[in-house]
Amino acid sequence: MKGEILDEHNVFIAIKMLDSEKKDFVTELVTRGKYLTDGTQHILKYNEKGIDENVQTCLTFNGLSATLERTGVVKSFFRFERGKVHRTCYETPYGTLSMDVTTSTVKSDFSEQKGNAELIYSVCSGSAFTENKHMKLAVRILD
Repeated sequence: MKGEILDEHNVFIAIKMLDSEKKDFVTELVTRGKYLTDGTQHILKYNEKGIDENVQTCLTFNGLSATLERTGVVKSFFRFERGKVHRTCYETPYGTLSMDVTTSTVKSDFSEQKGNAELIYSVCSGSAFTENKHMKLAVRILD
């Protein structure tokens, strides 16, 4: 983190993950989390709970770039910068998958009461698969 955290808030986070190939397929998550900012970076921290997994997620928006870090049952670190390709690994209990992430859109707009963010990117694992992803986030500050 570059600067000192000036504000920390409890928030509701609504995430929609759209699959570009399957237009009608949408994954949604609504959860509570934390919003932290130092005035230039906007950080969202939340837990993703599944049937048999618990994953902590930290999304950081910093101007024209963003990062997504997951820890817990699965581990990953994604860097999103428009027009750039970043290599990353996705670690699961079943093995590790190496992949390239190419970003076309990074947008974020946060105010004192709410925030919105959007990531559009593709994930490629060698010749095995390429998935186009579109993530939309809506944040409502509770306190």
